[in-house]
Amino acid sequence: MVNGEMNWKDLSGYIFDRIVGKNVDKLSDEDCERLDRRAAALLKEIDAVELLPMVEKVMNLSILDKNIKFKELERFPSVWQKVYAIAIDIVAAENRQSILAK
Repeated sequence: MVNGEMNWKDLSGYIFDRIVGKNVDKLSDEDCERLDRRAAALLKEIDAVELLPMVEKVMNLSILDKNIKFKELERFPSVWQKVYAIAIDIVAAENRQSILAK
């Protein structure tokens, strides 16, 4: 997965599987950096609508679930930045606030 070309759907699914504990394969820091660079390139090409499925899945995770590893998002900073920003915008819109995380 790390060395091959992938689209956003595949990459976001891979990262999400790591967050929820479905994928527990060892991943070196170099591999994470490589995936994050690929994610950064993909994120420049897609719009927020294509990010919504992953953002909504992350927002629906329980912080009390011991199997959830939110720390995995920190290993992919470009993804985490976008997911966080869109999640904040969603919450703000739902609460009729004008807070923007960008």
